[in-house]
Amino acid sequence: MSEFGSGGVVVRLVGQYREDKSKVYQILKLALKIRIIVGLFVALLGLLFADFLATNILGKGDLSQLLKLSFIGVLTLQLFNFSIS
Repeated sequence: MSEFGSGGVVVRLVGQYREDKSKVYQILKLALKIRIIVGLFVALLGLLFADFLATNILGKGDLSQLLKLSFIGVLTLQLFNFSIS
């Protein structure tokens, strides 16, 4: 969900500009920056609110640590999805 279809856009643009290596480099560099920023934002937001989510929303405070690990995984997934797109 945090990808917003950017993988498809990157594939399309890289295919469109495959002859211009500098343009492809710029597209990939921008896409990676966006993925890192979005991943960090979601991960930090999740880490900040994991205790609240676990206690007040889910009603199980002991899930807090698992939620924090899950939100850290969001950043990892962002980088992994970039590498395979």
